[in-house]
Amino acid sequence: MSRKELKICAEACVSCSLECSYCVTALLKSQHAEKLKNCTAILLECIAICKATVAVATLDGVFSEQQCRLCIDVCNKCAEICEAHMQWESEHCRACADACRRCADICEESFSAIGKPVLTNNA
Repeated sequence: MSRKELKICAEACVSCSLECSYCVTALLKSQHAEKLKNCTAILLECIAICKATVAVATLDGVFSEQQCRLCIDVCNKCAEICEAHMQWESEHCRACADACRRCADICEESFSAIGKPVLTNNA
């Protein structure tokens, strides 16, 4: 992956982890916090995986592609879950879902640009 693609992916991952963090904070303060604790757990995983993806991808090592694949899968799953909970917590869940989809799409596009489409579990 070129430095340009890496930078774009890293920025998307950082943005996604920030939106997930905002969402976690809002969910914990919500009247629906108990109902949404599984969502909160997925959000925390997404945050960790996005941050790890930035760290691993910058090494451009043997596991970089696998880490990016994991990030795409987790971001897509997190987006699905946030979209399902927008009935209770609309604004921050929508923003989080959008950031997760954007991150997954950008990572996918970056790999496609170098001729390596990332095959996810959803494909």
